[in-house]
Amino acid sequence: MKFKGILPALVTPLCENESINRTVPEQLPEHLLGKGADCFYIAGATGEGLALRPSERRGLAVEAVRIINHRKPCIQRGGKKTIALAIREAERTG
Repeated sequence: MKFKGILPALVTPLCENESINRTVPEQLPEHLLGKGADCFYIAGATGEGLALRPSERRGLAVEAVRIINHRKPCIQRGGKKTIALAIREAERTG
């Protein structure tokens, strides 16, 4: 698959206690779709992917994909210390 066009990295809004603010992720993809986004990058550097626990990254990705609902492609940050760990993380996310 080739990616082209506008591909924003979704920010991960955090609460003061560093938990994910669950109200904003619902609004952000809709706003960006309305502005012409062609694809989404989830939990990348802007999305604090490295600072989140694996379960938080998975939950964020699952939620973003649910909200975007196949209207546009999504890419999830999958970097890990080893290729095997990156593959396992990707398989868990689906």
